[in-house]
Amino acid sequence: MDNKNSHARWHPHHHHHDNHHHHHHLNNMIQHSNSNRNNTDHRDHSNSNLNNTLTTMTTTSDDTQKELLSDSSLGNDLRRFSLPTTISTSMCHSSSETGDHHSSGHLSSAMGGLDQQAPVAAVAGVGGTITTVTRSKRKTAPLPRLVGKNGQVNLFLDNIDRRQYVRDLFTTMIDIKWRYNLMAAAFGFVFSWLFFACIWYAVLYFHNDLDHENDPAWSPCIVNVHSFPAALLFSIETQSTLGFGSRIISVECPGAIVIFCIQLIFGVVVECLIVGMVFAKLSRPTKRSQTIMYSKYATVCLREAKMCLTFRVGDVRSKSHIIGATLRASLVSSKLTKEGELIPFYHHNLNVIIDDNCKNSLLLIWPVTVVHVIDESSPFFKLNSDELANFKFEIITVLEGTVESTGQSIQVRSSYLPSEVKWGYRFEPIVSTHGYGRYAQTIIDYNKFNRIIEVSTPKCSPMEYYANERALESEATATPIIVEE
Repeated sequence: MDNKNSHARWHPHHHHHDNHHHHHHLNNMIQHSNSNRNNTDHRDHSNSNLNNTLTTMTTTSDDTQKELLSDSSLGNDLRRFSLPTTISTSMCHSSSETGDHHSSGHLSSAMGGLDQQAPVAAVAGVGGTITTVTRSKRKTAPLPRLVGKNGQVNLFLDNIDRRQYVRDLFTTMIDIKWRYNLMAAAFGFVFSWLFFACIWYAVLYFHNDLDHENDPAWSPCIVNVHSFPAALLFSIETQSTLGFGSRIISVECPGAIVIFCIQLIFGVVVECLIVGMVFAKLSRPTKRSQTIMYSKYATVCLREAKMCLTFRVGDVRSKSHIIGATLRASLVSSKLTKEGELIPFYHHNLNVIIDDNCKNSLLLIWPVTVVHVIDESSPFFKLNSDELANFKFEIITVLEGTVESTGQSIQVRSSYLPSEVKWGYRFEPIVSTHGYGRYAQTIIDYNKFNRIIEVSTPKCSPMEYYANERALESEATATPIIVEE
C-alpha cells in the first residue's frame, strides 16, 4: 500500500517537469503529423500528376510524349518511378477499383519488380486502364555485316558435326583453299604409293624372297626387289606406268598379278579424282562474279515524282554477257513479335524494277540502275531521312544468271548498310557518245560508276510527302465557288 501510495503521490516540481515533457512530446507529434500530411499530399499530388501524365501520354503522339517527358516536374516523377520513354496502353477493365495512393504504390512496386530482360510489363493505371510499359533495354553493339561487298557471307557455323563435310567430300574439296587441295593431292599419291609398297613387301616376305637374295636358282615374285625402298620404287613405277626397268613381276606368283591390276585401277581412280577436283575448282563461276559490279552506295531521291531507292549494277565484260539475269533484293533486320520472340534475321522482300515495268529481269549489257519505289508496301514508307539513318537494317541484293561462254549458273551478292544509303542523291550519268556517223561510239565511263550528285529531295518520309502532294492536288483541283452579289 505504501508502495502504491508512493507511486500515486506527486510533487509540484515533478508535475511541472512532466507537463513540460508531455507538451514537448505533443508538439513533436503534431509536427510529425503535419509533415506526414504534407508528404502524403505531395505524394498524392505527384501520383495524380503522374497518372494524368501516363493517361495523356498514352493518348497522344510521340512528339507530345517527348514534350511531356521534357517537363522538369513531370520528368522527376517519371524518374522517381523509373519509367522508360516508350509507353503504350491497352484499354481493358481492371479487376478492382483503387485509390490514387494505392494505385501509385502498386505502380511503384510493379516497376521495381520488373525483370530487365522482360520486354514488356503490365501495371495498374487510372480509371480502369492497364498501362503497358516497355522496358528500355541496354544498347547493344550493331550486328556485323551479313553479306560483304564482295558477296562473302559473314556467318560462323558453330557446333556442327564435322562428319557431314566428309560425307560430301567432293564439295568440301572444292570449297577449301588451293593449298589444302595441293596438300590433299600430294597426300593421296604418297599414301597410295606407301600402301602398295607395304603390300609388295609383304608378298616378298611371305614368298621368302628376302632370304634368297643372292640365290641364282631361286625364282622370286618380283625380280630385283629385296628391300622396302626397292618395293616403294616398284610401287611408284607400277602406279604411274613409268616402266619397270630391272624390277619386273615373274609368273611364279599369280597373286602378285592380281595386286598389280588392283594398283593400276586404284591409281587411275586417284588421278581422275584429283584432275576432276582441280578442273571443277578452276571452272567455278566465282571468278566470273568478280566482273559484276555493284555501286558503292544506294541513294534515295525523287524519280517520276516518286520516292525511290536506287543502286547500280554493271558488267565489265563486253564479249561474254550474262544470259537471263534476274535480281532480287531483301531487307534484313531484327523483329520483336507481339509474343516477345526476337527474330534476328527478318526478311522483307523489296520490289525492284529496271526502267518501265521491267520487274526483276535485266539486260546487263550496259550498267543499269535498279529502282525500288518506296510505296505503302515498302518498309521505308514511314521513315524520314534521320530515321532511315538510325534504322538498323541491311539490304541484301542477289543477281543470278547464266554465263554465256560456259553455260554455268552464277550468283553475285552484295549488301548496303544504313550508312551506305545516301538520302538526297542520285547517280552521275556515265554514258556518252564519241564520233559521228558510222564512226560514232557509245562510251561508258566506269570511273563515274560510284559517283553520286546531290539533288533536291524532301527530308520527310514518303508517307508525308505523298500526303502533302495529294493535299496540294486536291487544293489545285478544287472548284472555286462564285458568289453573285
